[in-house]
Amino acid sequence: MKAKQIYQLVSYVNAWNKRKRKWESLGSSTYLFVGKQGLKTAYEFFDRERESYHNLTTVGNWNKYGETRGKVELHIPHVHDNGTLAYWGDKIILSHNPDNI
Repeated sequence: MKAKQIYQLVSYVNAWNKRKRKWESLGSSTYLFVGKQGLKTAYEFFDRERESYHNLTTVGNWNKYGETRGKVELHIPHVHDNGTLAYWGDKIILSHNPDNI
């Protein structure tokens, strides 16, 4: 039996809280997909997460937050020696990273 490829979609948006003077998470998500059909679904999720990223970075409480950063990335995840998946990818398939993080 042939092993199927695993794909991972990671997205997050952080904002600088001016009052507390620290970074806060406005949203983050991680999805796993398997095989060719999973990759098709991952492309759909990527578009949805990119829209969510855009909403979180453009519509917000600018009296409270001074700056927002984040990215959306679809990749083949790095697998550690013990079999767990890392949050970073060995090969990036799609990336929406306007802040160049």
